[in-house]
Amino acid sequence: MKNISDFKTDLEFGEFAEETIGRYFKEGSFELKRDRVLHETGRVYIEYKSRGKKSGIAQDEVQPVWIYMCKDLSFGLLMSADRLRETIRRFKKECESGLIDEPCTWNKEGGDEDSSKGALINVSDLARIMLEIANEKAT
Repeated sequence: MKNISDFKTDLEFGEFAEETIGRYFKEGSFELKRDRVLHETGRVYIEYKSRGKKSGIAQDEVQPVWIYMCKDLSFGLLMSADRLRETIRRFKKECESGLIDEPCTWNKEGGDEDSSKGALINVSDLARIMLEIANEKAT
């Protein structure tokens, strides 16, 4: 890949991201999730159903950006909700194909009285799949 870096280009590139992300925060266009055990397990639970109804990332009205934070708020993942949905669909296929080992799964019960369903996914798999999709979209 050819290096096209120069100060002006890099500055504009960074400022565009700052403005875009700043708009999400200013407008409140994000979902903030906090996980009590992410720092221990390296896994996140992305809910898509609760009490038999679509919830979490499966809801049509979900905010465009998801921020997933660990318990002490020192680490987080900022993700496009659309890309996260696509990632969970691909993760489901990998689980069904036997490519992902337990305890991670696309169909894990959780929440209050195990009334929810969600994807329990290693952060490394989440990042891998999201980056694979980003690479596919870039080409």
